Amino acid sequence: MGDIGKILPKPIWPIFECSMLELQYLWAKKMGCKKVFINTHHLHKKVQNFLKQNNNLAIEVVHEETLLNTGGAIYNLKKRMNLKKGTILVVAGDQFYFFENSIWKGALEKVEKSHGLLFGLTVDGSKNSYNELCIEDDILIKVENYSKKLHGQKTYITYSGLGIINLEMLEDGTGSVPFFKSVADFRKKDINVVVPKKQEYWDFGTSKRYFGSIRNLFEDLLLRKDTEFLKFCLNNGVFDLSKVSKRLESYGTYEKASFLNFGKVAKYDFFALMRGSHEESFANLDSIGLYYRDIFDHIKDGL
Repeated sequence: MGDIGKILPKPIWPIFECSMLELQYLWAKKMGCKKVFINTHHLHKKVQNFLKQNNNLAIEVVHEETLLNTGGAIYNLKKRMNLKKGTILVVAGDQFYFFENSIWKGALEKVEKSHGLLFGLTVDGSKNSYNELCIEDDILIKVENYSKKLHGQKTYITYSGLGIINLEMLEDGTGSVPFFKSVADFRKKDINVVVPKKQEYWDFGTSKRYFGSIRNLFEDLLLRKDTEFLKFCLNNGVFDLSKVSKRLESYGTYEKASFLNFGKVAKYDFFALMRGSHEESFANLDSIGLYYRDIFDHIKDGL
């Protein structure tokens, strides 16, 4: 997440009036999760302090002194929380995936008889460099590493970062282990893959993707597009509509240099993450970027 990510942990980056973590929590509850856990490592004290200040978020923290990778994290969670029955919904902390409710219900039924289930995502290899999920009869048989020669000219299925693990069939494990060599080891157990036909995927995983997704969400708001994420955000107080300026393509009071500018306002073209900062910090910059207090990250390349 660039220089800003060195001082601000990604889960508490803002999506307008809410943090990413708040929205992830609300999304998980919407999907029917009874308990929500978060793994922490980088800047973990800031995440813990945030949760203390927002005690309406019933999130249990599982801190990792040493990174355990996704597989090790799930093993660690099962052991520390003594989880033996039910299912775990695995969610990447920087994405939101929306699809038909019937797909979700079918997935929950299917995972009752299998070790795990992954939600696939259709991607364009000319624009992305994700690994490919090779599927046969809805079962994962191989993970093909991305190569421009193989994937650069085709559309294929990748792992969305969203999956369901059957706790009763999950073996015990320890240490730092990759997801596809432990919990979702397709070489030793059946791992189902569901690929929704109607997909809406929002990625905030890098500073560039974060900026792009925030900008696209704001454009959807201005145009009142019928997207699931926009409806979800409107239902959960993500926007203060009094701050929206369609004419200026900005959100907030730009005279105070504490706004989100997606158009061309005065001589600035930037995105301010936090309020109460000094205008002198960025007054001479003319590139798209992310701004946090006295730190400014440039974002270019096709935006």
